[in-house]
Amino acid sequence: MQRLGVLTPAARLASSPAATPAVARPERPAPEPHGTPWTRPATLHPRRLPHHRPPFIHQEHPSGAAPGFDGSASCGPTTFAMIARVLGYRRELSEAALVEHFGAIGGTNLDVGTTLEGMGAIASALGCRLTITPGAGLRAMTTALEAGHFVIANGEYYVMPPHEDPSQREGHYVLVYGLTPEGFSVHDPDDAAVHTVRRRDMERFLAEHAEGGFTLAVAPNPRLSALEQVSLHRPRPPHLSAHVD
Repeated sequence: MQRLGVLTPAARLASSPAATPAVARPERPAPEPHGTPWTRPATLHPRRLPHHRPPFIHQEHPSGAAPGFDGSASCGPTTFAMIARVLGYRRELSEAALVEHFGAIGGTNLDVGTTLEGMGAIASALGCRLTITPGAGLRAMTTALEAGHFVIANGEYYVMPPHEDPSQREGHYVLVYGLTPEGFSVHDPDDAAVHTVRRRDMERFLAEHAEGGFTLAVAPNPRLSALEQVSLHRPRPPHLSAHVD
């Protein structure tokens, strides 16, 4: 599989939502409105959601994929598709349709993958609050997991075992859903062989990301918009965090 390289700062600025619209894919279903309701009971406490092993979904080979499906840039939407299966969101959709649904909401495209702003839009559609913490520290990740939230980590794909390759560089999202004695329980949407990641490997995954890494804590909270989710926790302009998948 050919993977894209990390964008330069100039390219990230040029590909920001204000400058370049998301790539249109007319053959795919139109997205649902961003306000699609969260379908689990409203009384379910967020602290009890994670620590159930979410089903694994492969970003390039989800069930129900039609001929020509291209999920090479869909690690972000795929991490949310796994969370959505636990929450019971849009159960009628196949894995592939759910990934495409979230990709359309998040503006995912082959040039930049899914930006942090796109991830915020997906979280909002899912009825969740997204708290974004920059940097390679693991405190935010551990705290979120201990509180019962899911975590999506945005780091450097090619330093994550077992697909290490020092000759290549590319950003990537993985789903972190639990703690282990050595580190974390992880679903890597591009590698079904990843099950656990040691703490030192997770730190390196985050630290070697082109923008220093990001920890995205996901918790149900339908009251916050995507803009609020991103702006409350971002120390720098959103367009500097364009992500290549």
